[in-house]
Amino acid sequence: MNKEQLEQLSDDQISNRIESLKLAEEYAQVKGITRQGNLFFVDVGGELDITVTRGDYCNNPSDMMPLVFENKIGLEFIDGFGWTADNGDLVASCYDKPLRAYAIVYLLMQG
Repeated sequence: MNKEQLEQLSDDQISNRIESLKLAEEYAQVKGITRQGNLFFVDVGGELDITVTRGDYCNNPSDMMPLVFENKIGLEFIDGFGWTADNGDLVASCYDKPLRAYAIVYLLMQG
């Protein structure tokens, strides 16, 4: 998705996309991911499947900030414009909500 498409998503939709990416990266043997509300059910093809409570990446710093630090995403406030998040050379995003700006930049970095 491009920046304009991501900007149209709700906070929940953005959090769902981030959680799906994280789960696919963490569990290489994932056969499928289903979602019910804020719960993700990960099918790893064995007896012990995994249930994960989705993070709230646009509203909870404890969910988003580890990704921000890991991916070196910066933030600044520009008067009259809002929050700008970027990774130095890829993309910037501006919002009233700095965590949402971080989340959109993170998703754009993932391709």
